[in-house]
Amino acid sequence: MSVPSHRVSPILTLEGLESLLNAAHLEYLVDREGGWDAVKEWRDAVKEWRDVLSGWEEK
Repeated sequence: MSVPSHRVSPILTLEGLESLLNAAHLEYLVDREGGWDAVKEWRDAVKEWRDVLSGWEEK
């Protein structure tokens, strides 16, 4: 078995996620959904992407 010489963390940090959203010009989604610290009922928090994102946001 080949083992990589470097390890890639499977955990995405908040800063990493912000960076990805900024790169995709989707950083406004955080505020639109209530911010990073938003507390929602699980029924409200579990949504289908097609119900949250517009057509161009999905692309």
